[in-house]
Amino acid sequence: MSISINTSSPKLWWDRSKKIAHSCSVCEYLFRDKEDYETGRKFGACTECVDTYYYPNAEAWEGGWRPQLEKHNDIQ
Repeated sequence: MSISINTSSPKLWWDRSKKIAHSCSVCEYLFRDKEDYETGRKFGACTECVDTYYYPNAEAWEGGWRPQLEKHNDIQ
């Protein structure tokens, strides 16, 4: 009796066209945790921005509206 073991390496696959966002498109802060990644995938924003801007403005958000936040230049 012989035992056959498949020793071939699995083929690694990476689709570079599917990018994973690491920061919020509204406030531009990095995602902090799993919840931020989930809301980022679903809404394109972190959990805090979804709570603050999406839920009160869901209809406008679905139509493409995004809040215009002031950009602060803290480096002088």
